Amino acid sequence: MGWLTAVSPQLIPVHHLADLREIAPEFDLCLGSEGLQRLDASDRPDYLRHVRRLARRAALFAPNGDNMAHTNISGLAGVTLSEMQQLVGPQAKTGYIDMPPFPPGITRTEDQREQATSGTFEAIAMWGLGYYARLEHFLPTAVRRRQSHIVYAMMEIGD
Repeated sequence: MGWLTAVSPQLIPVHHLADLREIAPEFDLCLGSEGLQRLDASDRPDYLRHVRRLARRAALFAPNGDNMAHTNISGLAGVTLSEMQQLVGPQAKTGYIDMPPFPPGITRTEDQREQATSGTFEAIAMWGLGYYARLEHFLPTAVRRRQSHIVYAMMEIGD
């Protein structure tokens, strides 16, 4: 949609939900990546109110709670697409995205990480993932619900 054409990111790490209160509402885009699932369900509406106050647009990403690799293998918390939709409302665009080449929560050594940036197998896996990402929206929703790594919400909040 052309939202990110002249971006100058400003990263503002916060340690508590209440910390968002102190941030001035001056942003074009608020990006929340894999933090929403760390909040208690009762705190998520407050978080979303802060996000809507801070920016004209927002993109939220969370591990897919319907992907059993998250809840069973890695022990990561997740958010289901229906939970995300209920939180953000019908005006937001929501969906599934991403199927990483490695199981969630995998631990890699420094040597393995270096190999991932230069190895032939890794390059082929990432090339395949790129094509998968282009074709993912053609897969049945039932497959994406079980296999996709991330649920997302894109919101245009207004001026």
